[in-house]
Amino acid sequence: MCGKNKHMGHCGRRPGLGKTIALIGVVVLLLNLLTHKNAERRMSIGEIQKVLQNLLRERVAIRNLERILEILSDYVTITKDLDLVTEYVRQGLARTVCSDYVGADGKMHVMTLAPDIEQDIVGSVQEIHGVSRAVLEPGHIQRIISSTARAVEKMVSLGYQPVIVCAAQARRFLKRMVERQLPNVAVLSFNEIEPSVTLESEGTVILADAS
Repeated sequence: MCGKNKHMGHCGRRPGLGKTIALIGVVVLLLNLLTHKNAERRMSIGEIQKVLQNLLRERVAIRNLERILEILSDYVTITKDLDLVTEYVRQGLARTVCSDYVGADGKMHVMTLAPDIEQDIVGSVQEIHGVSRAVLEPGHIQRIISSTARAVEKMVSLGYQPVIVCAAQARRFLKRMVERQLPNVAVLSFNEIEPSVTLESEGTVILADAS
């Protein structure tokens, strides 16, 4: 049948109905975000792009654009801090976020963050020009980085991907602290762990002694 009409194109190359409907859904959601009559419910192309860049920087796939835009629509009125909006998107994409870190045994091997480090980070957060930052002494930040580096070394020696799991309130600030010196360490929040994923703790990131 395909060969009878050259203008029909090659068989199997036309998008399926499901993909077409999904694409329409993405367009509708995008237009709604860009042009909503309520200014509080609008986002600019630049803001949406910033969230997508944040996801890609930590190697979170953005194939499910429809779901991402749905989450943005839900949280756009709550905060204009795009880093915080990104955290909400990550939590909504928990299955995607987790997928790269589940081992062949079906478990996610992780290091947890000591409560005192979490408290230090969260307690230091300040809003500067509309953006939240963890404001700690440089020496204290370096101790946190050194402690994380020791945990990473242990995980690598055991043959696991280095993954640190911590409270949602601390996740993005910890990642920002360690990413320059430890670019390959994944920092996830407990809110990003799928219920079906079994966590296997390989230890705790404990604050290194001051030198």
